[in-house]
Amino acid sequence: MQHTEIELNREQATYLDLYLNNTENQLPLIFIVPGGGYKQFQAKDSARVALSFMTKGFQAAVVRYPVGEHKSYTDGKQTVAAAVEYVVTHAAELNVDTDKLGMLGFSAGGQLVAEYSTHANNALKYVLLGYPVIAPTLDEGMGVKSEDVNALVTEQTLPTFIFGSINDTVTPYTQHIGPYSETLATNHVPFELHEFSTGKHGISLANEYVADQNAGKVYPEFASWFEMALNWLQHYTNE
Repeated sequence: MQHTEIELNREQATYLDLYLNNTENQLPLIFIVPGGGYKQFQAKDSARVALSFMTKGFQAAVVRYPVGEHKSYTDGKQTVAAAVEYVVTHAAELNVDTDKLGMLGFSAGGQLVAEYSTHANNALKYVLLGYPVIAPTLDEGMGVKSEDVNALVTEQTLPTFIFGSINDTVTPYTQHIGPYSETLATNHVPFELHEFSTGKHGISLANEYVADQNAGKVYPEFASWFEMALNWLQHYTNE
């Protein structure tokens, strides 16, 4: 395995962390955009997710967009676009199949991913959203000015896999995942939704691998999203 940090923008303190399998084959790559409310990133929804996908035959790349003193939703969107451009440009040396690119975003990172999924002429083939922010209801608490991604969805929006917990009080279903799912359906965008009766906001893989960052707790039902996602991804990563 190789881990490489790529500086995207020094002034904004943005980086792309590449997690690459040692192979001569071109593999699918998944970008991971962590949550954290624009404060800081945690290993449970960045590096550990990247490593989990690596074990399933993916190359992985964690997008570290501006947070803390540099936080900005607009600059975050630019960082996501820059990360995709970097991988597409360097695909050969990274052993990446550019026909099998996707992106996973958690919470605030999910809003950035959802927004990017609405872009025309997209290099990605699919996106995954974990308990995503969709509407700008959290802007004041996060200290950014975002937008309602529902207003951006068209029939060209990428196929989307969504998961969350009905117990989520940070991004409640009725304000975020629920309306967004309806918007996708109205625009005939292929999507799969798993809203679990267990779990809560911010628990990432929800398994033993991240239990130390989830107060020692494991959420087996919620954790099943990962295998469900892998099954769904076969539509976009298999020959």
